[in-house]
Amino acid sequence: MEWTMNRQQIISRLKQTFKTPGIPDLHLEQVNRSKGQPRKSADLVVNFKYGDKEFRLLCEVKGDARSITVENAISRLQELIKKDAGGENEKPCLVVPFLPETMRNRLRKRQISFIDLSGNVYISEPGRLHIERDGKPNAFVETQLSNNVFSDKRSLVLRYLFARPGEFAGVREIAEACQINPGGVTVAVKLLEEAGYIARDHRGRSKLVRWRELLEDWAAYCRVKKQNESRFYWNARSLGEMISTLASIAGLPGRSFALTRHAGAHLVAPYVNYEGLHAYVGDDEVRDELVEALKLRPVDKGANVFFLQPYYKGSVFYGARVVEGVKVVSDIQLYLDLKNFPVRGEEQAENLLRTVIAPFEESV
Repeated sequence: MEWTMNRQQIISRLKQTFKTPGIPDLHLEQVNRSKGQPRKSADLVVNFKYGDKEFRLLCEVKGDARSITVENAISRLQELIKKDAGGENEKPCLVVPFLPETMRNRLRKRQISFIDLSGNVYISEPGRLHIERDGKPNAFVETQLSNNVFSDKRSLVLRYLFARPGEFAGVREIAEACQINPGGVTVAVKLLEEAGYIARDHRGRSKLVRWRELLEDWAAYCRVKKQNESRFYWNARSLGEMISTLASIAGLPGRSFALTRHAGAHLVAPYVNYEGLHAYVGDDEVRDELVEALKLRPVDKGANVFFLQPYYKGSVFYGARVVEGVKVVSDIQLYLDLKNFPVRGEEQAENLLRTVIAPFEESV
């Protein structure tokens, strides 16, 4: 079991989840620690009644809902139910602090029961049992962000490795290239290895491996991070005209400015027609100069230009390149921004993944 909470706190949270109003006829009977060797039994066993029927959950408890963690937990649950099966009233169940919506949907499709301690519940047996509560927010945001491999500085390690698929890199090499402390790189590498995202050779050098799962987990992390944006209206006929005009501004590629979302994809892997322009602006001076030069008008509604203040203040411009005279964020940052953009962003992100990012898989 991987958790910062102790077992009694977990049990207390489980009891609280079962007591929460919203699911009639559901009654928790008992939560026990499994007997036997730790890896030969479930982490916890939950006995409950639903109506007049008794059920038993064999619970695998995990401290996070990363793709790798969940897939490993599913394999473990499948082993448990084969070995400890006590009949049709026994169900394997994943217990975590919080499951994002995408992960909840994935587990439902695979008929895997889950309880997250933020209050989301899904326990189902077709024709016999269906318990579901959904839409509860993450109650563990702050604790989940500690030791996070996706923080600003640590993400530089990921960005460096993504730019060199199939290659091993040492701590000092990464630290010098990214201009960060070797000690911080060492910590990041350790966390990445524990998460299963990287492999290390006999010299301790790191190479990216399970990059698809990493991208999925990274996108889920970015989904909860808010970015402030300034909205403007530009009297331009099209996105193409906007980009051409930006390309004509002397010195702009050298400033802290880079296109992202659909505007960036328009130059890297066009797929979706979207006329708004999104760009990261590293400081107010650059933003104000562009507002004046382009005669942009601040608006609350009807905006077609969005200047974003990056959450990743130190790393968002890492790997940015000039395309047709305008700087565009790296493919990885572009994917993360599109994946979480509500207007056809996921569609464009998948095209970017398929046509630009995934081809490097042969090198990994």
